[in-house]
Amino acid sequence: MFPFPFGEHERIFIKLVTSEDVNLTLADVSSFLYDFSNLYSYIRLATDRNYSNFEFSDGVYFRNGKPLDNRDLLYVEKIRLESPLELVASIILATGGAITAVWSLVQIIEKIYNIPLNREKLKLDTEKARLEIAKLKRESYFPEEQPLLISPEESIDILRRREALEYVENVEQRFLDSPIKIRELNVYSKRIRK
Repeated sequence: MFPFPFGEHERIFIKLVTSEDVNLTLADVSSFLYDFSNLYSYIRLATDRNYSNFEFSDGVYFRNGKPLDNRDLLYVEKIRLESPLELVASIILATGGAITAVWSLVQIIEKIYNIPLNREKLKLDTEKARLEIAKLKRESYFPEEQPLLISPEESIDILRRREALEYVENVEQRFLDSPIKIRELNVYSKRIRK
């Protein structure tokens, strides 16, 4: 797929399924996917310590205004463009920032759509990922310490302090105004072997 500094690695997968709607336009679908990508990017830039020097500005609204490293981007694993829309995206688990960003993303989507998520399974997957990170630290792939699971209040506080909250709230409003609604959200991790 793309170069990565070590062979085996863990990925976090985000699967979402939308409500059925037969009258979607191409603009509806492309806007929905772009908003989802932007929401993740804003959260990742705000919560991941690797991007602590990034300053939010209106430049983040542009496609190239979010300087995420290739290993920190969302990658499409599967997309089904029929009704209901289905998307499976993945993120390489190379730092604690990936877990923090996904956890915050899930909390925001849960809030927007009032979707129940199997939190116990997510916590187990997070613990598994934490152990993977500890192993990578011992092998000196990355040294930083970062809290993995943060509360919705902590997430909002970080977004506010990083001056990213208004950008996240703009995307939240776009999701609320969109004819596409997420009805199912699943997060899981899996080891990928070369």
